[in-house]
Amino acid sequence: MDRGGRGRRRRVRGRGLRFQQGAAPAPKLTGSLLGDGHEFGASIAVSANKMAAGAAGDDGAGADAGAVYVFASSSPWAEQGRLTAPDAEAGDKFGASVSIDGNTLAVGAPGDDDLGFESGAVWLYTVTGSLWSMEDKPPASDGETLLVGAFGQDPSGTLSGAAYVFVRTGSNWNQQAKLEPADGTAIDMFGSTVAIDGDTAAIASLGDSDGGGMSGSVYVSKRAGTLWTQEAKLTASDAAASDLFGLSIAISSDTIAVGAASNDDTGSASGSAYVFKWTGASWSEEAKLVAADASPADQFGSSVSITGDTIVVGAYTTDDTVEQVGEGAQGDSGSGYVFRRSGTTWTQQSKLTAVDASAGDFFGKAVAVDVNIVAIGAKGADAAGDDSGAAYNYNLANASADIVVTGDVSPDPGAVGGVLIYMFTATNNGPADAAGVLLVADISNGATITSASSTQGAC
Repeated sequence: MDRGGRGRRRRVRGRGLRFQQGAAPAPKLTGSLLGDGHEFGASIAVSANKMAAGAAGDDGAGADAGAVYVFASSSPWAEQGRLTAPDAEAGDKFGASVSIDGNTLAVGAPGDDDLGFESGAVWLYTVTGSLWSMEDKPPASDGETLLVGAFGQDPSGTLSGAAYVFVRTGSNWNQQAKLEPADGTAIDMFGSTVAIDGDTAAIASLGDSDGGGMSGSVYVSKRAGTLWTQEAKLTASDAAASDLFGLSIAISSDTIAVGAASNDDTGSASGSAYVFKWTGASWSEEAKLVAADASPADQFGSSVSITGDTIVVGAYTTDDTVEQVGEGAQGDSGSGYVFRRSGTTWTQQSKLTAVDASAGDFFGKAVAVDVNIVAIGAKGADAAGDDSGAAYNYNLANASADIVVTGDVSPDPGAVGGVLIYMFTATNNGPADAAGVLLVADISNGATITSASSTQGAC
């Protein structure tokens, strides 16, 4: 309590408060040759102890020729190499997309002109020991099968789109199928984003208008032998125009995650993600995910990744609050959210932010998860120049607590000589218990914290 002084009621999120705990920050990775505008981390992929991050703005072979950096985890993560296309040219945007599975890495170059203006290409690399070498040049990766989207194809009208399946036979890659939606029409942009796991492929049609213009949809195709058949068309149960359902997709076994970054449930473009589960007979919407602290223009769902019962969702335009990034809000610093499933219920376990977050970092533009390893790209970070980019790595097995501090002062106004009550709450949003937390409150001399509580873990 503080006796005396003029009181002013205010609600703050960490203003004047600091907390510390014993968890080590996530490693921050950058490429060895990054520069202005390289946007390292705009694409990212992780598989076991390997990680790849694209820098499509790399200008080593011309403006936006692109590059990809590969890393291996040997405590800590270390750069193994910088990959570029052997026929690199300005505008190729090599590294605009990356996918890694085991020892195989696929790199998209949508601006490649080998077969015409921006016809696109995908380069394949394999690793032996620590040496990455180019394998072939056909084109998301699942061991012996590759899936690539081509939303600019025109089989059912301008920009109706298509997707291609390639399989490896020995050292050769051959096209197995060209996939098109049964109800494809112009501007559907089928193939905008793709994901594959085993014999199941998920392909987004971002321009689909079943729920209104640009509401979006995702098609699921299944392979039996060498034959691919459309199994389902997924749409949001509350689909609306301009939701961009399918802006990001990910699949793990019998579960598909779909981002809809422009969904407006908690304000314009606050965003959401949907989870679909194979029931044995059909695909059913299991959950709709939104951030616990959702705000307009967060674009939650701009990126998604899934492994087993864990989903990571990127929201690269969140304006993080002061308890996470220091004094003042940071516009478009970005964040990532971790959700875990128990039974059929998905619960937000933690919110991830960069320890050195700054405005315009776009942390969460790309996310990837494999078992307990999470990688998040921040393409706007200025680690090696303006928008040079950065990537951050987290181990959920060693997850730290996510502590949010709120405070309130009353009464308002406070009378001279009266009593002011300062009440602060430190809430641990998990996923880990909080240990060794020190809460420092910058309040008036003579004030005493009268109570504290937590909803999870210990304060």
